[in-house]
This record gives sequence, structure tokens and C-alpha cells, in this order.
Amino acid sequence: MRKHFVFFFAEFIQFGHSASECILHPRPTKNEISYRDKFISCTFHFPVLSLFRMNEKTVLIIEDEEDAAELFAEMMRVSGFRVIKITTSAPAMDLITDEKPDLVILDIMMPDISGLDVLRQMRGDPTLMHIPVVVVSAKGTPTDIKTGMDAGASTYLTKPVGFLELKEAVNRALDG
Repeated sequence: MRKHFVFFFAEFIQFGHSASECILHPRPTKNEISYRDKFISCTFHFPVLSLFRMNEKTVLIIEDEEDAAELFAEMMRVSGFRVIKITTSAPAMDLITDEKPDLVILDIMMPDISGLDVLRQMRGDPTLMHIPVVVVSAKGTPTDIKTGMDAGASTYLTKPVGFLELKEAVNRALDG
């Protein structure tokens, strides 16, 4: 997780801003390969939301790892988006149908329904097929990326994802 945090923090510094407090708290665990194994605590002392254009667009984040979901949500909030976050894909289609988000950030490897299945269902529904989907996944082989793009992803990012990379992918997908 330290690698993920460093990318996120470094990209804020590139904007010329500082954080008065950023701490990476290790959790008591032997396995440190999951987002769940670290907890990030950051307090920024500058008007973050005023740095970016505010808009009324809604981003739905479907990510099973709670820490990653919260990190992506904070990245989107900082960029001025309204955020809906779920950590299971089972209710995804009902939520997408009800909320009609402007964009979906979707993990592929989900414990209940594959993110690819959610994506294919969206692309098969005439009322949802126009919604851009940014896939963010640990699966990053050329075959994985091709499969995601063939299923209808607007773009496919491989974890770890930095703030600027995600923000640019979201903006491209929305402009797209």
C-alpha cells in the first residue's frame, strides 16, 4: 500500500500544495499485499474542493476492497464529483439503473459477480449503454485489458492507480 500512497501524495505535491499531516498506519498483519493491510490517514489543510471545477456529475465506484474504494472515492470527491460507493457487485445493476451515474469506476475481480459481467450487462441495456466505465483492476495482462475493452470499458487502468492517472481517465471518458 505504501506504493499506492506515495503516488497519490506525490501527485498532490506536484500541484504545489502541501499536506500538514499524512501518516501511513500499518495494521498488525503478516500479509501486506492487500489494500486492506494498510490504512491511510491524511489531513489536507487547504481548500481542496476549490482547486477543481465543481460539477453535478455522479461517479459510482464498485470496488470490493474497502480501502481502495475509499481512496478512489476521495480522489473523485477532490475532483468535484458526487460519489456513490459500493463494495459488492451484486446490487450494482439495480443501483446503476436507479441512479443513472455519469460514470462508473469498476473493479473486475469481485467476490460475487464479476466486474466484466456487470460491464456486459450495462452494454446490453439500451438505457445504460451510454454510461462510460473506467475499469481499475489488478488484472493487467494484455489479454485482461483486451477482454475489458472488448466488453465495453471506456478505458482500463491497472492498479496501482495514481490521482492524476485516474482523474485524467475519468475526464477523458466523460468527454468521450
